[in-house]
Amino acid sequence: MVETNQGQNDTYSDAETVARREAALRNILATPHKPHDPIDKRKRVESQE
Repeated sequence: MVETNQGQNDTYSDAETVARREAALRNILATPHKPHDPIDKRKRVESQE
């Protein structure tokens, strides 16, 4: 992992900001969508408890 100057302050260089943004975007796009349960199904499960 690349060492940062975060010990001194909480700001990142422009290059590191771009790299972090790109990494986060790639992570989001690589994660498959997990659909939510339909509301009707959730109501039935809650009422059975």
